[in-house]
Amino acid sequence: MLMEQTPSQQNWQPFNSLKFPNQMRMLSYQAMAHGAETIQFFQLKQSRNGSEKFHSAMISHSDSTKTRVFKELKQLGEELYNLPDEIKLSKISSKVAIIFDWNSYWGLEDCMGPTTNLNYVNGIHDYYKAFYNKKISIDMISKETDFKKYKIVIAPNMYINSESLTQRIEDFVNEGGIFVTDYFSGISDKNDNVYLGGYPGLLKNVLGLKYDETDALPFETQHTLENDSQKIGNGSLVCDLIQPQTAQSLAHYGTEVFYSNYSALTRNHFGQGYAYYSGTRLNDKAMDYFLTDILKQAGLKADSSKNDVEVMVRQNDDTKFVFIINTDSEVKKIDNPYPGSLDLLSQKVISKQIVLQGYDVRILRIQKS
Repeated sequence: MLMEQTPSQQNWQPFNSLKFPNQMRMLSYQAMAHGAETIQFFQLKQSRNGSEKFHSAMISHSDSTKTRVFKELKQLGEELYNLPDEIKLSKISSKVAIIFDWNSYWGLEDCMGPTTNLNYVNGIHDYYKAFYNKKISIDMISKETDFKKYKIVIAPNMYINSESLTQRIEDFVNEGGIFVTDYFSGISDKNDNVYLGGYPGLLKNVLGLKYDETDALPFETQHTLENDSQKIGNGSLVCDLIQPQTAQSLAHYGTEVFYSNYSALTRNHFGQGYAYYSGTRLNDKAMDYFLTDILKQAGLKADSSKNDVEVMVRQNDDTKFVFIINTDSEVKKIDNPYPGSLDLLSQKVISKQIVLQGYDVRILRIQKS
């Protein structure tokens, strides 16, 4: 559910830009492509007073239905009305999931140390962005979700843990799954009591490591991460001084710090699967290095082409709905993955090449053979 999309600009950011022509429409279809079954807006009429009076609305202060924004909303509504109902019954088949845990969110950001820059949502964004840039779809799940349908389950900053969750993680990895987590995970129970016996608490066994100390870095400081004397990227925010037990070290800290002989990234073979750990916040280069190994073990292929065109598939038993979305304001051209297919928005058959105007969208309907 896309609960509160703004028709154009917001009012509560440091600055609030207008949405470009077609950008609101594109973002609506992007939400649908990622699983939304309904698209809703805030607000219907722009407030005359109060803190949100400069937040955009379907009907602005002009009190007119002739505005650019209203015309775009009307077009979107007509298009949605004419789309086949079976799209709502189709699903996304993601092989990767990220756990979003509210208790870890609250607990981490109120833990009073070792740095005020701990930010749970940033940790989620780091992994989501990395997979998104490789054009790999991701489900956002809770701790209670069944892990078995996924190849990779990621738990960034999973500060709050339990015996039952640890058992489910161990079972998932033991049966061939890949579990990924990082700094400040597994620290406390549901009452925010720290697990004694060394970090990361109950996760020591599946991760195959332990650590006793975590360095907090000045806000602009980054430390080099290396493997076989080759720089693989940088780490920031915090640095866990990891001591691998059964885990294999994938990278260690650079020589600029006294803990250069401690691991920063690890991989542990556990049963039929693997458990990965990052002891620091990774920059883009280091994250790419980390994900390359993870995806290799999972048998998943990445698409690192940087064309700003997103391709997502929703499907049911006999039909695929392929969303092709230009997330950029510039014209893009791509090869049609399904030449001769019908675009449900224009009702035109698309040939071998697809030309997408700025923030343009195609929805191809493909019958499974």
